[in-house]
Amino acid sequence: MRVYTHCAHCEPVLVRVDRATAWGDIVQEHRLFVEFSLQFSDGEPMRVKRVTVGRDEFMEDLRRTGLRVLGDDEPLAVAHREIQRARQESARGS
Repeated sequence: MRVYTHCAHCEPVLVRVDRATAWGDIVQEHRLFVEFSLQFSDGEPMRVKRVTVGRDEFMEDLRRTGLRVLGDDEPLAVAHREIQRARQESARGS
C-alpha cells in the first residue's frame, strides 16, 4: 500500500519566482511531499518504508529543474517567513 501526504512540520522549500502572485509575493512555497510504502505480511508487524527524498534532496531536485531555490538563511527567505507569520497572526486575531 502507498500513502501520500506532505510534511506538516517541515518548513516549505522557498523558490524565487519571476512574477508577483496575487498577494504580491515573489516567493513560492513548495511543501515537502512524502510517500510511504506499507507492507503487510501475515504474522509480522507492518513494515513502513519512506519512498521520497528528504528536504535537502528535494531542494537539489528543484534546483536541477532550473528553479531558483532560496537558502533558509537568505534575506528574502527570512523576510518571506516573517511576512507569513504576521499574516497568520493577523488572521487569528480577526
